[in-house]
Amino acid sequence: DELLLAHSIMTRDLAEESGMFRIGSGWACPTFGARPQYASDLVVELLDWTKHSNLHIPIRGCVFHHELNQFIPFQTVTGVLDVSGTLSYTHLRAHE
Repeated sequence: DELLLAHSIMTRDLAEESGMFRIGSGWACPTFGARPQYASDLVVELLDWTKHSNLHIPIRGCVFHHELNQFIPFQTVTGVLDVSGTLSYTHLRAHE
């Protein structure tokens, strides 16, 4: 919920589907990213891993950022908006 709220705030005037997980491919090529029906579960699993990992916070942040970009959970223009990097850092700092 916090991640979706942060996404909503950051993309409010930039994306129609602000603050929600994507329901379509979100790409010109639908073979990239997780299928939409799995995106939210993958993000929950990733957040749980991030919270309980013993790795140093900068490493967790890098893994979180990389995996979030692999899932492509949001219906935003990836490459134009680097929302996931900011969300990664914000989430990790809030849960130290």
